[in-house]
Amino acid sequence: MRCGNFSPLALRKELLDVHKNGAIIYSVAFSIKFKIGKQSKMAFVVRKKLGKAHERNLVKRRFREIIKLIDTRITPRDENNGVNNGVYCIIIAKQEAFGYPFTKLDHETNKVFTKIFNQLNAKANQSLQSNSVSSSLPISSKL
Repeated sequence: MRCGNFSPLALRKELLDVHKNGAIIYSVAFSIKFKIGKQSKMAFVVRKKLGKAHERNLVKRRFREIIKLIDTRITPRDENNGVNNGVYCIIIAKQEAFGYPFTKLDHETNKVFTKIFNQLNAKANQSLQSNSVSSSLPISSKL
């Protein structure tokens, strides 16, 4: 199921890659593991021990709706050409997410995604600057 511009992060290989090699940001109600990817993909994880099926589904539905709302407010952008960078995200719900009202969960998620996109934009700018510095260095004529 699509969430705005985010496709589902459904392949096991992609999930394991984000889980092992991605950065993590913690919140009171959830954690988000993320990694730069080719396109934006999202997965939601709610463990069985946290509640019954209808409770877990409610939390996932809330997160999906929040992601749709965030997608219109905040998107990762490459400053040079305006193209969206991809980000693979796994949202891992905690027990506290079950008791949070929607507005508070929305506010927390918005803050966390702002941090994520700021980090990704900073990394993209650093890599662009390092590429421009290395290309301006003189090439040695010694072989």
